[in-house]
Amino acid sequence: MLQYFPTPYPDELWYSVLGRYHVRSGNPNSATTFRELFGEESVGGMGNFLPNCGIRRVAEKLPEGVLDERDIALHHTLFPYTFRFQDLATKEKLLEKALSEKVRFPIKLPKPYTSTVLKYCPLCMREDRERYGEAYWHVTHQIPYVTIRIGRMIWLNSSVLITLTL
Repeated sequence: MLQYFPTPYPDELWYSVLGRYHVRSGNPNSATTFRELFGEESVGGMGNFLPNCGIRRVAEKLPEGVLDERDIALHHTLFPYTFRFQDLATKEKLLEKALSEKVRFPIKLPKPYTSTVLKYCPLCMREDRERYGEAYWHVTHQIPYVTIRIGRMIWLNSSVLITLTL
């Protein structure tokens, strides 16, 4: 059982939630955090922006009802954007399969997206710090091929941190 786990902020990327957990856990390295959250088996790493069984593994280590894995998958990953043109039945099957099995992801994407950056909006970052005392990675800023903050018409900045392949 985990003694602490951060509550996701609105539009916060699951990767960001896991990163906040790592920082606050005081663990000396990411390998310790991985074992603590996911056990010994790999679940695709913290850089996976689509839902996977790691969400369920974290939820199982918290008191019942603290973390809704479906809510995390639908509001804190790129799942709704990646599969927006699939019919509802297909999306439901994909989501359940992704949450319950050890898979990289259950289907091949028509046009793979590779990025070595996380994107952020400087105005959102300032607002996050004012509102929450810290900034975080937003899901909507990570949508592949989107370079402008929708609704603000401001360019998103890039931060070189990880390699992301969808």
